[in-house]
Amino acid sequence: MKPNIILIVVDTLRRDAIQPYNEKARTPNINNFSNDSNVFQDAISPSPWTLPSHASLFTGLYPTEHKVRNLPDMDISTNFFKMRELLRGNKSILLSEELRKRGYNTVASVANPILSPESGFDEGFDVYMQMDYAGINTRYKMDNIRKRYGNLELGILPRIVLDGNVSYLADVLKYFYDTWDNYKRSGQPLIKGGTSILDLILSSSFEQPFFLFLNLMEMHEPYLKSDFLRDVINRNVYTNILDAAGVKNFSQSLIKKYNKAYFEEAGLSDSIIGKLISHLKISGVYDNTVIVLTSDHGQALREKNFFGHGTFLYDEIIKIPLIIKLPENRKIKIKEGYQSLTSLKDFILHQVDNDGTEDTITEDCVFSEENRKRIFLTPNLARFEDIISGTLASRRCVFRNGFKLSVNAEEGSIEEFTLNGSPVTGSEYPQEFNDLLYELEIFRGNDNLKLPREV
Repeated sequence: MKPNIILIVVDTLRRDAIQPYNEKARTPNINNFSNDSNVFQDAISPSPWTLPSHASLFTGLYPTEHKVRNLPDMDISTNFFKMRELLRGNKSILLSEELRKRGYNTVASVANPILSPESGFDEGFDVYMQMDYAGINTRYKMDNIRKRYGNLELGILPRIVLDGNVSYLADVLKYFYDTWDNYKRSGQPLIKGGTSILDLILSSSFEQPFFLFLNLMEMHEPYLKSDFLRDVINRNVYTNILDAAGVKNFSQSLIKKYNKAYFEEAGLSDSIIGKLISHLKISGVYDNTVIVLTSDHGQALREKNFFGHGTFLYDEIIKIPLIIKLPENRKIKIKEGYQSLTSLKDFILHQVDNDGTEDTITEDCVFSEENRKRIFLTPNLARFEDIISGTLASRRCVFRNGFKLSVNAEEGSIEEFTLNGSPVTGSEYPQEFNDLLYELEIFRGNDNLKLPREV
């Protein structure tokens, strides 16, 4: 019988938030699950944010190939149909489609609004369910008003009235009311749809073989009630960019609160995953199921003067957990090298087609990339445009043989050259530096990017 496939993406989960990557982490359920599984120590996300990372997971392609990423003419919150067009334009068939062709019942339940059905990620799924936790999805439907009047805050109401846009006024007032009502009922900011997803799964049954894709948002900001209200009411999504640019720095006390809250979220995520695994065992499907537990990216907690994700290719953001349980808890010999989310599609299909017992996911060399964002600048942010623009640069990085080379591809400058996480120089390792530079030269493809010179 073909194995069931469960793919769990814990959005924004960094490695050291869970066991077995950090023995001090308080995630006993994930730790117990890892005892049945294969734990990969060098998994790298192809992108530091959700959309291109998930596209890579489902297509098996890097963002530079599938093109679902930041583009000069793309606003991610309003142009979902372009996402669908890009996904459908890929030569690669999505993982969900491949599994459905093989006779799988395909089901998804996701919490991230960027993964809404409009984005095209529902392709290949028989059932695709999105949890609208705390009315977050409504925020994306308000972008036409936000672009005209700026942040969704109480101060725009008089301007709307003066313009005579009664329909806009009604929409904004309803948005405020629904947001506050949903906020009170949903358990925000601690709970972000994960418990609803769990309840849905526990009350359902799936004809085997099935492919179940889950996206949990508990690890994603906001982490504090004050942040949630500011983010939803004001749509203040640029705070981390201003912090990185040195315009508006987070206080140390606030960073400590964020750190504490982040790891508390890991405990909640662990509880959700633990209940799911217990349900699988009781239902008798655990043994014949491939379970992949990973993340689309991590989260910087201001280790390098940056809080959040996207923008930079720091290890805290692109080094991710990857734990894979095979049927009958089979163990494989993990090869030296790196794992990329781009390889997960073929690895899963290998388990289905070949009853795989070998490591087909580890590679000698893997990449990650970020592309310049196009953001809407409200009047209070417009004066910082040059600073913000410099922070939102295109970046590329490559990992091989313990070395990492990360470059700012707008300036052609080196941002990181490390060996096993420690900074080194090109003069110390000229051959390795030039080899990585050569890999980046090939990886950039047709993108008009600058790279450093050889040493």
